[in-house]
Amino acid sequence: FRDKTFKYDLYADEIVLWVNSSTIIFLNKEMVDEFTIDYYKNEFRVLNTGNDSTSVLRGYVNIYYEGPTALYVKYRKEIELLAVENKYDLFSQHHKIYIRKNGEVIQVSGKRQLYKLLADKKVELKDFVKKNRLTITKEVPQSFVPLLQYYDGLIQ
Repeated sequence: FRDKTFKYDLYADEIVLWVNSSTIIFLNKEMVDEFTIDYYKNEFRVLNTGNDSTSVLRGYVNIYYEGPTALYVKYRKEIELLAVENKYDLFSQHHKIYIRKNGEVIQVSGKRQLYKLLADKKVELKDFVKKNRLTITKEVPQSFVPLLQYYDGLIQ
C-alpha cells in the first residue's frame, strides 16, 4: 500500500491505519512484513521480526544498515502513571541497538561493546574513527552506520 496515513504506536508496538475520521484499523502483525515511513525527508525502513519468544529481536525494528553486518534499532515508549507531581503521566522513549554479524543478532550497549563485537578489525576501525573524526554514540544509533560500512568493506 502506498500513501496511506498511519501511525506506529511505540508503546503497543502496533500499526494504526487511519481510514477516515471515524474509522481506524489496528493492522494484524502477522500480515505485515515491513513498512517504510517518510518523515521530514528521512525514510525509515521498519521490519517485523515476529514474536518468537526465543528470538533476541521481537516486533517492529528500524533497519539503519543492512550488509554483511546489519544495524537494527528497537524503539519503545513507556508510560509512568501519575509520575509528575502525582497528577500527570510521564512518557519516556527508549531504544536498544542490535548488530547482526555472521547471522547472529547481538544487543550492543555502546561503542565499547561494538568494538568488542568487531574485534577482528578493531585497530583498523579505531584508526578509521580517528581519521574521519567520527562520534559514535548510543544516543544517535545512525552514528554506527559509517563504522559498519567500513567494517564490511574490510571483510569482503
